[in-house]
Amino acid sequence: MPSIPPLEQLDATRFDAPAILKKLASSSRRLAELKGIAASNQQDGAVDLVLQQAKALGEAWA
Repeated sequence: MPSIPPLEQLDATRFDAPAILKKLASSSRRLAELKGIAASNQQDGAVDLVLQQAKALGEAWA
């Protein structure tokens, strides 16, 4: 399996494709919906854990 170069070395224009941007918009909407559900149900620790993991994954890609 080939290694993945650090993000700083990747060509950003490679990811500026309509299909990727559509998935990004869709993912953002779904994450916002999940955050809304979590905010309305703060008793559910599992949802909080999922949000924390999603945030960590997003920060790793940022």
